[in-house]
Amino acid sequence: MATTIADQVASLSHEDLVPQELVQVDSAPTQTAPGPPRTRFASAWSTMPVLVDGIAAMPRPPTDAVEVLRKWQDSSILRPALSTTTIANQVASLSHEDLVPQELVQVDSAPTQTAPGPPRTRFASAWSTMPVLVDGIAAMPRPPTDVVEVLRKWQDSSILRPALSTTTIADQVASLSHEDLVPQELVQVDSAPTQTAPGPPRTRFASAWSTMPVLIDGIAAMLRFSTDVVEVLRKWRDSSILRPALSTHVNHVLNAEVKDREISISLLALKSGKLSLVHVEAEIPDPEAAQVKQATEWAAGLMQAAYVDVQPRRTFKILVNPMSGKGQAPKIFDKQLRPIFEAARCSIDVTYTTHSGHGKEIAATLPLTYDAIITISGDGLPYEVINGFAERKDARLAFQKVSVVPIPGGSANAFSINILGVKDAFEPVYATLNAIKGKPMQLDLASVTMMNTRQTVYGFLSVAAGLMAELDIGTENMRWIGETRFIIGFLRGFFNLAPRNLRVTIRKPEGDKAQVARSFLNNPPPNCTPASLTGADEHAPVDILRPSFIDEDDAEGNQDWVTFDKGISYVYAGLMPYVARELMEFPVKQACDGFIHLVLQEPETRSTMLKGISRGPRGETFFLESHHYMKTRALRVTPVAPTIKGRDIFAVDGERIPYESFHMEVHTGLLRTFSMHGELLIPDSFKEVAKKRTSPEWVPLKY
Repeated sequence: MATTIADQVASLSHEDLVPQELVQVDSAPTQTAPGPPRTRFASAWSTMPVLVDGIAAMPRPPTDAVEVLRKWQDSSILRPALSTTTIANQVASLSHEDLVPQELVQVDSAPTQTAPGPPRTRFASAWSTMPVLVDGIAAMPRPPTDVVEVLRKWQDSSILRPALSTTTIADQVASLSHEDLVPQELVQVDSAPTQTAPGPPRTRFASAWSTMPVLIDGIAAMLRFSTDVVEVLRKWRDSSILRPALSTHVNHVLNAEVKDREISISLLALKSGKLSLVHVEAEIPDPEAAQVKQATEWAAGLMQAAYVDVQPRRTFKILVNPMSGKGQAPKIFDKQLRPIFEAARCSIDVTYTTHSGHGKEIAATLPLTYDAIITISGDGLPYEVINGFAERKDARLAFQKVSVVPIPGGSANAFSINILGVKDAFEPVYATLNAIKGKPMQLDLASVTMMNTRQTVYGFLSVAAGLMAELDIGTENMRWIGETRFIIGFLRGFFNLAPRNLRVTIRKPEGDKAQVARSFLNNPPPNCTPASLTGADEHAPVDILRPSFIDEDDAEGNQDWVTFDKGISYVYAGLMPYVARELMEFPVKQACDGFIHLVLQEPETRSTMLKGISRGPRGETFFLESHHYMKTRALRVTPVAPTIKGRDIFAVDGERIPYESFHMEVHTGLLRTFSMHGELLIPDSFKEVAKKRTSPEWVPLKY
């Protein structure tokens, strides 16, 4: 359906409705652009069906115009082949040359339109019309079988002009996008409207507007919102026409309130392509109680549309790591993010971390009164917070009550990439909006337990051994250059691709890669609920997080455990699709699916590994034959022989752990975060490739 409503058409000027060359109604029509004369609209047409050259046609003279309509191309639509904009009773004195432009003397040509401007009206042989009042003025919506239009009075005349017209089949109007209704330069809803063509900015359309007349700088203006847009309309030049001066998505509204006869709105809008904080102050025109009440109700409605079922004014514990990435986190927070939290009326308690492990210490004793603990850092600080929660006596309650929400400030920011998407993951303002507006989403965690000491740590992202651990931990001293350090680490390992001396056993692996891909494509994402942990007491001791399968024997003969019997270049076990912006190693991993996604990479040629760099961001290494991909709930990795220095590395979420046998196990839905999307984000391009390579038969990738 068209995304405008009739009562908004009043804001359209004459220039939006008809060409300038037809503004003077009492002159013969002229037209510089190619195409037939554009039709005239009047409040009453007298029509006469006829045949012209044996084909159905129709002359129609109203009281002030006369036209001859003929079939357009092979359709049933009648188009004006001849039209005069002069008074009908003077037609007798006009010659053919007076009625149509010289370039249209041949009336049998099909109409074309090359000039810019709004869609010109469609004409059909049968209109279904409905006389109505819009703003108390006569108007008429008219849908035929293949067109729908809204006609409104033009200036002070009795002529009805099309204020909205779509040239699609009427029963397909529901499929029209915003781009079909407004100029392309206004498709981006998050910016103040701009228009390169001459004329005033064209209005925005929405399915239903809630409006509030106000004064801005003492001049009449209007605030309005719909289910997806909020706008500030101000007078255009010296006219009475109100045009959008600011427009943004309604989800970007942070706060709206009425105080002392003023409406205050804080929101995010695009400025130079970046989301920025904007404050709108408007005066209520009439100080009478009735209008103040109206304004208060309008502001409350805007807040409801902006937050829907998310509780506004959350309480946050914010941790800022001054050393993350290039050391910009404190500056980003103080200049960009703190004002946004304050504008949203959030309660914030900020701590700048001072040493490694500081985040863990804070989380271990944090009062569970916060909605979330926000980390402005890379992926190291969320790792510390999670392990701080795990050490608590009320660990289960901590994980259930307090969300862990990232704002990017480090070199990798994989947590942000997975919940915000690659496009927005490195935008701190957008991540802040996610913290304020996101809904709770459960994520899988994994415990990693040293088999000898039974010491356990918890990870949210990945566990790495072999080449991938070496390129991560081996480039710690290069954090200052950002993500580029991972490429450098890969190229270091590129020159020695010999198998690593590792034994990997997997509990009940689901290793049919084609079936794993089809399951991902055909099944909806899991409906995650808080993890059900052993023990009914929410204050039960930390051993409720103890892995379930750690005491099982993985020796040969136990059919539940399978040993990988090929050479291994690296082991990668993941809990999110992306491990870095340039590497989507686990593209079919979904939030809370209850599985560790495991990659065992056989040694490959240097050529193949080098080509894999370009395919990493798209997740296409998934289809490589030597790239063994499986799902499991538990696995073990054991060094089986001494190794050289620099290769004795295991890592959890980029943090080094002892180089000894470990047991890894998934804990379904244990971690809670906030997400505006409700899922871990991967590009549709991977899904399209996966469909092609799994239908009807599995097609492996060959470089």
